[in-house]
Amino acid sequence: MAVEDACGIARGTFSDPSEIARTATEVRSMRQRTYSTVCDIQRSLGNALERLVLACGSLAELYGLADGGVTADISFGDGVLTDSVTDRENEREDVKAGIISPEVFRERWYGESRKDDRDEKRIS
Repeated sequence: MAVEDACGIARGTFSDPSEIARTATEVRSMRQRTYSTVCDIQRSLGNALERLVLACGSLAELYGLADGGVTADISFGDGVLTDSVTDRENEREDVKAGIISPEVFRERWYGESRKDDRDEKRIS
């Protein structure tokens, strides 16, 4: 048994991949194993980070440093299939074409809420 099998990742990640003869089906299966393992790790890490943020928020509220309402929005994306730079450029093009509003773009990419946008327009 290779170390990769014990870790749930594709053979050849740590060992020499040329030592193992593989079919296309085996390669696809091994890549799927790595993808599944990474997704499981990200899900567990995301849950832990959310709980950490909520605990910090509770402490901040307890000591009067914040008024509560702390939330966490954690997204790892795919990293292989998802390219945030390309996604952002595509959405910029959608704004230029009038497909989405600038407010929606700012909400997605800068974390602004529509309420923030209304307040900004009122101040201007």
